[in-house]
Formats: sequence, C-alpha cells, structure tokens
Amino acid sequence: MSFDQLDVYRVAVELRASVTTAIARRGTRDFRDQFARASSSVILNLAEGAGRWEPADKRRFFVMARGSAFESAAALTLLRSESALTAEEYATAKQLVIRVMQMLTKLCRMPCAGGQEVGR
Repeated sequence: MSFDQLDVYRVAVELRASVTTAIARRGTRDFRDQFARASSSVILNLAEGAGRWEPADKRRFFVMARGSAFESAAALTLLRSESALTAEEYATAKQLVIRVMQMLTKLCRMPCAGGQEVGR
C-alpha cells in the first residue's frame, strides 16, 4: 500500500494545511515554525515508514511520526494560548490531531506494523 492511500496520512496533511492557513502570520513565529516542523515530520515519517520493507523498520518510523503528532498537539496548545488560533480553529485542529495520534498508536501496535489493517 502506498503511503498516500493511508487515512492517517491524509488526515495529517489536512491538519497541517488547515492550521498553517489559519495561523498565517498570527502568533509567535517560533510556535508557527515548531508546528510546521512537527506536523511535517508526521507526514514525512509516515511516508518513509510505508516505504520500508522490514516490519521493525516500518514501526520505527511510525513511532517517530506518533511522537511528532504529540508534539504537534502541544504546539497547537501554545498557538491557542497566544490567540493565534480561534477557539473554533483550535477545536477543529485538536480533533484532527487526536485522530492522527489514535491512528498512529494503532499502527505502531500492529504486529507487522505494515499498515494493511489500519489507516484504510
């Protein structure tokens, strides 16, 4: 399965795009940059993991993506705390990032970490 067919990949891309558009030039540059790096890391590690052959290697990249998803969630909280995101934008983004974290948790726990059962 190609990485771009995984639901978790598509949701992660949606999260990054929606938040990046919402915060444009609002909030501290450091927090905007941190969110951009963390959310990009989710997407890139998912793609790299999907391209690996060995289950342990796949899992390693999916675990890194999961960590970056948690970092993205924390960055959202910081962006909201300085009003870079409205309450509605934050709530929507929070739902997306939680969904990504849940899907990645399941993906990391799979015996083969292959992604065949999760993320379709």
